[in-house]
Amino acid sequence: MKFKQIISVALILIIAACSKDKFTTAPQIEIISMSTDIVPANSGIRFTLEFRDKEGDMNDSLFIKKVRLNQRVVETNLDSFWTKIPEFPKHTEGQFLVDLNYQTIISATFPPSVPGNPNERESDTLVVKFLAKDAEGNKSDTVTSDQIIVIRQ
Repeated sequence: MKFKQIISVALILIIAACSKDKFTTAPQIEIISMSTDIVPANSGIRFTLEFRDKEGDMNDSLFIKKVRLNQRVVETNLDSFWTKIPEFPKHTEGQFLVDLNYQTIISATFPPSVPGNPNERESDTLVVKFLAKDAEGNKSDTVTSDQIIVIRQ
């Protein structure tokens, strides 16, 4: 009889431990997709981010940071910025579409020439990092995109 009680209690503890709430007070974001990993000149890129937030108040802002990975260090444009998340009804989960046009996604202010071809500019190789903030000021963990190549003219 005691054996059955011990097994029952152990089973209840295992179930309770495994059924953690997937929603937390701090928002959670994840990159679901990006439209391309090579951005042609004068084009752009779209990211689909999925969010989860216990209170459903994800309508504050999104922090975006570009990290240039090229070996040659050069001056960069607008590496990081906050953007307002448009107002929408409270939802505990959903998706954001983040469109970055060519002028926003480029990184090097004056991209260096490709060695041996002074008329061709070195592409920007970078990753984009995202962090979300909800209406209460709670911040998500930072998520990072896969590597992106931005073709320069």
